[in-house]
Amino acid sequence: MTYALVCDSAAISPQIQYTGREVVVILSRDQATAWASSAQVGIYATVDLGRRGTLDLVVEKDFACLDLSDADNIDTFPNPNATSVC
Repeated sequence: MTYALVCDSAAISPQIQYTGREVVVILSRDQATAWASSAQVGIYATVDLGRRGTLDLVVEKDFACLDLSDADNIDTFPNPNATSVC
């Protein structure tokens, strides 16, 4: 299975497309930009699937690990607890 997060200026609310082995989550460009550049951890929505019911959609940031393992921190958001003292 593969997945993708897509920004679409025409999107009004979060949407999902599923085709075979691919899941595509579509967010408005404004919503994705605001989420990525803020302390907001996730985007949460309920998507109407018509006669199939609804789907709870959760898109959350992948924060950098605090164990100083840079190899695992590629393409992650800065961890908000990085400056905390344990």
